[in-house]
Amino acid sequence: MVATERSRSELYERLDDTLGTDAADTLMGYLPPVGWADVATKTDLKHLELRLESRIDRLDARID
Repeated sequence: MVATERSRSELYERLDDTLGTDAADTLMGYLPPVGWADVATKTDLKHLELRLESRIDRLDARID
């Protein structure tokens, strides 16, 4: 399920009604501002690290 602005707004309203504004703000602050598909995972970061290390190693070899 993709969170839309409407669904986020409805969630906030229910949280606000149930828990109050401060708690609703806190909980909503933990949600990403975009869809989860746009959030990098640890695996994504590890792959990026490996690619960058490989490029740096190739550049090092060219400089030597």
